[in-house]
Amino acid sequence: MPLWLMILLGTIFGGLIFFAIFMFVRSRKKSKEALGASAGETSKYAGQAPPEPEVLAGQVAAIREHDAAFDEGRFLKWAEETFFKVQESWTERQASGARALMTDACFADHERRIGELLAKNEKNELDALAVSGTAIMGIESDKQTDTITVRFNAQCADYTVNAETGEVVRGNKAVGAWVEDWVFMRARPDYLAGGGEMPAGGLETNWRLARIDEVMG
Repeated sequence: MPLWLMILLGTIFGGLIFFAIFMFVRSRKKSKEALGASAGETSKYAGQAPPEPEVLAGQVAAIREHDAAFDEGRFLKWAEETFFKVQESWTERQASGARALMTDACFADHERRIGELLAKNEKNELDALAVSGTAIMGIESDKQTDTITVRFNAQCADYTVNAETGEVVRGNKAVGAWVEDWVFMRARPDYLAGGGEMPAGGLETNWRLARIDEVMG
């Protein structure tokens, strides 16, 4: 085979591989833009590892100053349960299933996105959804609210189908890993107990999902 032909075929083959990778990443990104509840932006913790134990211990101690019963292990367990409930609400296209778990703005966006799927007669599937790890990325408090960001390392096959025919219209059935930071908020119990007004946005003393920020995926 002439050298020029080998170079030409190599260039074409390389281009096809690049195009295939580009389309795969593009389909994953497009599908992930619709995943879950209220879409946030890139997480402020993107590119960062979870805090060192002593740093997290200091943040936990700070929240315990006004909530002595706070337990980070119990909170992470609840957060993971919430993760699966929200994803079930999404894949079943039943927004009401997540109402009690979200702030007003988060639920409004979740409901709108599900409405868009229903209008197109589409359904987003998250086959083999699993969480491989969770971590608290940060705990913050102000006068009225507490905020905790939880990182989820997860994997699933993420694709959208026609709800009637089952035909895949976006994404693919390959299982892929992704990372998101979920931001939970609540009204500070001590603030309300001291006569403070309930913060706007549907916040109560129970934790609510405020938004989902992208990290990887």
